[in-house]
Amino acid sequence: MSALDLFTAYPQAMSKDQITWQVHCLLQELQFLNDRLIDGDHTERSALKVAKGWAADLADRLRQIENVTQAWADVHIAYGGFICLSWNVTLYNGETIKGALTPVRKK
Repeated sequence: MSALDLFTAYPQAMSKDQITWQVHCLLQELQFLNDRLIDGDHTERSALKVAKGWAADLADRLRQIENVTQAWADVHIAYGGFICLSWNVTLYNGETIKGALTPVRKK
């Protein structure tokens, strides 16, 4: 028996960290986009179009993370006219990481 047989790697923690980081980055971008909605620089329709592209990109990046079997991300207009992000990621062991958030800075 070698020393490597006694070592158990924890790839899940790394995968979860990468998932959290990717979602966090998009939430920050959506917060700035929602700020533009508050200021009137964007309409709901134009902001949603931009955010849909970002959500598709996020889903693609999440699928590329090791140990991820399924990944889904979508945006929609939430109450108040802000962009909301919903996500669902399934890891190889069946664990699911999901959530929905409307990132808005109170002014």
